[in-house]
Amino acid sequence: MVNLFPFDEIDAFKAEITKSDSSTLQAQDVEDEVLDLLIMSYVFGTNAANEMMGTDYPPNMDEMRETIEEKVAGKNYKERISEHIDEGRPDLIGAVADTDSVRVYNEAILKLGAKAGARNKTWHTMMDERVRDTHSPLEGISVPLDAYFYTWDEDRALAPGGFEKAQNNVNCRCILEIS
Repeated sequence: MVNLFPFDEIDAFKAEITKSDSSTLQAQDVEDEVLDLLIMSYVFGTNAANEMMGTDYPPNMDEMRETIEEKVAGKNYKERISEHIDEGRPDLIGAVADTDSVRVYNEAILKLGAKAGARNKTWHTMMDERVRDTHSPLEGISVPLDAYFYTWDEDRALAPGGFEKAQNNVNCRCILEIS
């Protein structure tokens, strides 16, 4: 299975942001850094999907922009970052970067998979002690590309990071494999 997710870059950002003095954080600067991570995540997702499918599609810029700007719980990443800065909670900014990066990465895989003729997708966890109890039963489960994955707490998602309940998305590290 391919795993090209930029964990190291996201972890470095989270470490930097959590040791920052929240009074000196500028929303625009943080938004720009998170945007860079989200673009990287989309490109990495596209590359992973190309590797899985044996294709060579470039990232679609319009789809990337749409995916990055998607609202989660009624707010896009910029609005959530500004809210956390206003609250003096830089630790939550790291969660936005983490969570949205996983969502963007997996949506890139789904979108390219549809173009490349993928028929199925398989859920993969990190298979460690941090995997949440609603995600661990999904490890290795395969469904058709347009089908939902369901959790025991009655949540559903087309891909990791796309659940209806926030508690199933925040800090998720799961990834998709397509075939």
